Amino acid sequence: MRNAYALFLVRCFLFAVLLSSSCGSRVFGQGAEGSVRVDIARDTWVSNYPSEQSGSNGGAPKLKLKSIVELSIIDFQPGVLKGKQIQSAKLMLKVEGDRPIERVTLSTLSADWIEGDGSGYQKVQGASTFTHRVYPTERWYDSDLTAVSIGQGNTIYASVDAKPSASKGWVELDVPPEILLARIHGLSYGIVLMDDTGSTWTRNGEEFKQEIFPNRFVASKDSNRSSAPYLMVQVGPEAPKQSSSAIPTIDDLRFLPPDQQDPRWRVTWQIEPNRIDELIGFRAKLDGEQLAPFWVPSIRSHDNHRFLMPLDRVFSPNSKLLSKDSTSAKISVQSIDKHGNLGEERIVQVPVLRQEDSALALKPVANLSGKKNANFKNDAYWTGALEGAGTQWSVIDPLDTYVSKTKTLIPAQRESYLKSNHLFDAQTRTVKLDMARGAWAGFQVISKQPGAPRMTWSWKDSNSQKSLLESSRLEIYTYRDVPSGDQSIPDPLLAIPLEGNFPKWTTRESPAGRGSNWLVETYVPPEVPAGEYQAVLRIEQQEQPIELSVVLRVHDRVIPKTLSFLPEMNCYGLPSNDIDYYRLAQRHRTVVNRVPYGQGGKLADGCAPEWKNGVLDWSAFDRRFSRLFTGEAFEDLPRGKVPIECFYLAMHENWPLPIDPNYNGSYWADQAFPESYRQAWVSSVSQSVDHCADQRWMETRFHVYLNNKNNFKAKGWSRGSSPWLLDEPANFQDYIALRYFGLAFRDGLEASLVAKAAGGVGKGDFPRVVFRADISRPQWQRDTLDEMLKFNVVANGAFKEFESLVLDRKFRFGHEVVIYGGNNPIGKSNATAVAWSWDAWSSGADGILPWQTIGTANSWKQADELSLFYPSEDPKLAGPIPSIRLKAYCYGQQDVEVLNQLAKESGQDRYRFGQRLRKSLQLKSEDRAEGDYAEPATWSDYGALTPEILHRWRVELLSLGK
Repeated sequence: MRNAYALFLVRCFLFAVLLSSSCGSRVFGQGAEGSVRVDIARDTWVSNYPSEQSGSNGGAPKLKLKSIVELSIIDFQPGVLKGKQIQSAKLMLKVEGDRPIERVTLSTLSADWIEGDGSGYQKVQGASTFTHRVYPTERWYDSDLTAVSIGQGNTIYASVDAKPSASKGWVELDVPPEILLARIHGLSYGIVLMDDTGSTWTRNGEEFKQEIFPNRFVASKDSNRSSAPYLMVQVGPEAPKQSSSAIPTIDDLRFLPPDQQDPRWRVTWQIEPNRIDELIGFRAKLDGEQLAPFWVPSIRSHDNHRFLMPLDRVFSPNSKLLSKDSTSAKISVQSIDKHGNLGEERIVQVPVLRQEDSALALKPVANLSGKKNANFKNDAYWTGALEGAGTQWSVIDPLDTYVSKTKTLIPAQRESYLKSNHLFDAQTRTVKLDMARGAWAGFQVISKQPGAPRMTWSWKDSNSQKSLLESSRLEIYTYRDVPSGDQSIPDPLLAIPLEGNFPKWTTRESPAGRGSNWLVETYVPPEVPAGEYQAVLRIEQQEQPIELSVVLRVHDRVIPKTLSFLPEMNCYGLPSNDIDYYRLAQRHRTVVNRVPYGQGGKLADGCAPEWKNGVLDWSAFDRRFSRLFTGEAFEDLPRGKVPIECFYLAMHENWPLPIDPNYNGSYWADQAFPESYRQAWVSSVSQSVDHCADQRWMETRFHVYLNNKNNFKAKGWSRGSSPWLLDEPANFQDYIALRYFGLAFRDGLEASLVAKAAGGVGKGDFPRVVFRADISRPQWQRDTLDEMLKFNVVANGAFKEFESLVLDRKFRFGHEVVIYGGNNPIGKSNATAVAWSWDAWSSGADGILPWQTIGTANSWKQADELSLFYPSEDPKLAGPIPSIRLKAYCYGQQDVEVLNQLAKESGQDRYRFGQRLRKSLQLKSEDRAEGDYAEPATWSDYGALTPEILHRWRVELLSLGK
């Protein structure tokens, strides 16, 4: 009997153990205090690798951590810890495989998720993946997992070092209590695990070996009970209940309408500064319905204790949170303390403003689906073209490409195009140009047979127009062919010398000899009134002249001499006649910007002040470059003495102090250098700010930018100066390195004499010295650059995918946003740069940046998409030489100035006006890459878009408004 009873007790005990193992937690110790083991209730790993993004691994025996490529999600039953005071916590992980776990991000997750039972990246209906909260029907708030984790979408995170555990093969991660409290109090649905170290490297003298995104594994809850991850939580006495009046209260809750920096409707509030640390977050309601955590600002997102909740996406029809006919909404906000107590509710009534969002009244001029029009052909049909001077002639758009050897057109056109098009009518021998005041406009003359004609331009009614047009300009170029495969494609433009004065100019002998393509371009100063002006272009060849009537319709719209939209011509070196390149760019309403150092950390000669015992000597630098910053270098050009828009300063990881003797080998920049290295960086920034102020260089943006990448060390440690990817950062260690230098930059601004005299950075008359970064992965940036980044250069494809994220940062932190990419290849439509300008501006960007723009001697021998500027072939000839693709950037910039004016006249901000423009244009592009690069910058292919379509839209836009 006793044995039977004992057996019964054993069975009960085993049943209790089994029951315990199936529950969400086990408690060790007595009473309400002590250590609580909390088992992981669900977990999965997801992948950002393109072919795996739709896969899930909720049933896999392992969890994977692989930098930005693969992440894991875990969760526990929050009820286990409800009401308890969490003093500390550790996440215990069993390492699987040889790769150690080193540094890991622990992040809250502001959207619920579904574990699923997949493995091996199975596509499981209804499970969560990297791209979908519920696959395949529901995204993570129209984005991916990054929208609801690692600091975005009302989440908080911590980057912690893994420490060896007492149990062999295990590591432990210190979990900030806030991560668990967010889950307990309804602000989170789990914990995202991300490997922060990412790519690793080893060095042996000059030998550098790198392992890109190594795999790191830990056991999942589906491995076995002894290996499954769990939390060990140290808890104190039960949390006291408090009245709402004792909780830090929402103060100054109010509605903010759009303003100059932020075009969104917003609700803001503040919390008493010394009480923010008592809170875990906020709860918000819209018309009495609780909003999901994603919509509410994080407790860490405050700016000087003020929180911001944008309403644009909340009120968007896509959110389905507001009824269609609502004219106002009630928003209430409560604070949540760390014990889960709610503060007093504060309420604000906000208007729901319905702004005009219809498409602009532009006539549809083409089907832009990207499909080829069957009636359009690349063959050039000369039937009906103008005859005379020994051959046939036509006039086409400057951006059309006519290949004389094959008699073809790029892009394809209708058969009658050479007879009649948007610029030319062969029957009446008339060319019609539409342009704004203060703009350049032109047309391309082509001949069926190559020749060397003499051209004469004469203004008609010159006496009556002399005072108006005398300061106009005329330039005539020959298109020069460059080899491209088995073809020769026209791209560089050789200026033909002109003789004569107003009102008549005649070409001298062309430096290119015989040709088939000529560009005639004229500039009309802003002082010229709107109206119609006429000229004659006489073409003489074989003593047989023909004449074309040229009608210039000048619209009452002035293109300003300053640029509100920046086409930045980025480059990494310039010939000795570098000032000529800056001048050619300014003439074309663009700006050349040269990175003054190489990947090895060597400065280009003369491109930086001299660092002498901690003091910068600017004398040689000023002699060489000061005329760019005063505008004197451009005084004789149409835009006059407008200073250069941007210029790279020399600060980087190898200047002012060299990196090698100061670097200790750490992956983490904030642990890698002595204070003396950092202080030199701070001092170089503060001295630069003060020098710019002393010289009154107040209009140029001086960029402090880190461009170098550690993959250049692959051919030897000394071949690259940076141990990180400072340009296009990928791993968290790369962003932390940028942050290290960015914080030193900020300290340099604050240490400047001009900041101290003005009472702070940016106050009074402050030079535009700005921290710049080139970001190809904005979704992984987190909040690392929030305090210092002002010039945000974002990859073309990344901007399209994460536009709302990039613009949110722009509005909150006052960024200028420039989109970088590539140039269209020679032989593809030259309308690309114009369309890219319109596309970028209407999406909210402030500029575009082709990543490399300076050609070499080789660019004449083989078509080079990078060569917007060609070096002169003949040392006796003035250089550099523009390409027709550079002209496209000029035309696109002028167009954007018109768009900017139309937006102001509409009474709408440029962003809402831009969206209406996008509805009209329906621009569609595909990203394409050229060249054998590790991470190529893509160019946008706009498919069926032609120069003619853009011209017709341009004319309509010039006619709108005024």
